[in-house]
Amino acid sequence: MFSSALSGCIFSDDSPEPGSDLEAIFNWSPTTSIQAGTDVTFNGSASLPQDGSLTYRWDFNGDGSNDASDPEVTTSYASEGTYQVILTITDGLGEASSTKEIIILAKTAVLPSADAGSENPDSDCQGNEASSGNFYLIYICEPEKSSSDRNTRITTTVNLDGSASDPGSTNHYMTDWVWDLNTNIDSDGNGIEDDDVDETGEVHEWKDVAIGEYEVQLTVTNNEGHSAQQQVMVHVQYKGDWEDLHINGNQTDNGELVFETTLHYDRDTNNKIKKVDILLIYPTKDDDWVVGSGDNVLNIYMFNETGEEVLNTTAKERGQGCNAGEDYQCITLQVTSYVIDTYEDGDWEIKIINGKATDADDVSLSIEIQYK
Repeated sequence: MFSSALSGCIFSDDSPEPGSDLEAIFNWSPTTSIQAGTDVTFNGSASLPQDGSLTYRWDFNGDGSNDASDPEVTTSYASEGTYQVILTITDGLGEASSTKEIIILAKTAVLPSADAGSENPDSDCQGNEASSGNFYLIYICEPEKSSSDRNTRITTTVNLDGSASDPGSTNHYMTDWVWDLNTNIDSDGNGIEDDDVDETGEVHEWKDVAIGEYEVQLTVTNNEGHSAQQQVMVHVQYKGDWEDLHINGNQTDNGELVFETTLHYDRDTNNKIKKVDILLIYPTKDDDWVVGSGDNVLNIYMFNETGEEVLNTTAKERGQGCNAGEDYQCITLQVTSYVIDTYEDGDWEIKIINGKATDADDVSLSIEIQYK
């Protein structure tokens, strides 16, 4: 390696050139069917590096002028046409630019409107009133889970419906409906997350959707070639119930039952869990109870994907009743989004561990996973 000293500075032949790590990145909103006179907001704050060293120079029509200098600016175009937008950034050592084209439509253009639909059930898995709004809320309810099926990894079908979209007038009609099934994932690999053509059609039967939340985007186009978009959230919730479980005493190798679940708190894809509620109900005494052995003691333990113990109920107070009778004990454990984020999401384990030598029968467990 060759290096030399000059005026107190050292340069080497394998050092990056000044400004070589600069990258100008920008987008704008609205993204489609922009009419003359409509406000357009350009945002270059995703440019790199994000260390506060950058200055910005915007050219909104490719004429070489400096039209604005803030990272986020709003402007409008007086007439229709195709314009070059250039963002140039500098950190004082070097500069980088990005150029994109924006299409401005005439003020008289007939624009469609997109309606990605919604689904709001009347009640959740427990019969309680469900939330309602402009979103899809899907419940997966498994009220009688088999003791051999101790996991919550199940999928469902979401029926997306864009039929309420409007072409703009009675003299126009829709020609295309395009669904991007997750605007936070670049499924076509072109570097843009929210422009994927995952499915087409006025309605779509989206199969094999896992528990979690997703932002879906519908893009519609009318017969004049003008487009509109709408994003909608899809929340898939879960509740599973196990009854008549048997847990061996702790003097055997099988003094526990393991339940598997997958929990998401992914900032990149915006798939963020709200909470997990676990309810354990078990008899105070069993048929094999003997004098002096004491009451049954069962506890819930949570382990993350790396096997690290996250939470347990050993110090929690037990309740009686739980709608199961006075001869039963119950204990609950709630795992919040903060805990899941702190200990990393992924494949977690829920263990029910028997603290006594005697077996435990007639044990019930409920797991509820909420993303909304």
